[in-house]
Amino acid sequence: VFANLINSQGYKSVEILDPHSDVTPALIDRVRVIPRSRWINRIGGTFSHVICPDAGARKKALKDEAIFKAPLIYCDKVRNTVTGELSGFEVYADKIEGDVIIVDDICDGGGTFCGIAKILKEKGANSVSLAVSHGIFSKGLDIFDGLIDAVYTTNSWCNITHSKLEVFKL
Repeated sequence: VFANLINSQGYKSVEILDPHSDVTPALIDRVRVIPRSRWINRIGGTFSHVICPDAGARKKALKDEAIFKAPLIYCDKVRNTVTGELSGFEVYADKIEGDVIIVDDICDGGGTFCGIAKILKEKGANSVSLAVSHGIFSKGLDIFDGLIDAVYTTNSWCNITHSKLEVFKL
């Protein structure tokens, strides 16, 4: 429905930053996908691992591994499709050393990242950073206190300021 609405406008081109799914650009005419590497490679620091928070993030993970020059750690979670409640967080690594960065396309409430960050710290991570292309942060950033040390996003959505937040302009 939304793709048809956009296509009916007859735009010369449509730019999409880091779409959640490959389906989106397939349905929209004259689309140009802007990869997250356009902004994410500006994040400073050295990370021991790139964290893929769920199955959806795995598709893009190899590009993130190359950007940060750090190996991947995969994670999973269970979401109750009726209530939205998250549980069953898994981090597929026995021990984690150093500073790590979780990379994904979108953060709404942040529950996935909090659940994963808690386990990362329990397994020894010194610090946990979060990089998301689209930062909605509907529950604010205080939800990350004690779990996530730095947050990076773009100006695609984010309209808040916070001491631990860095917003990259596109």
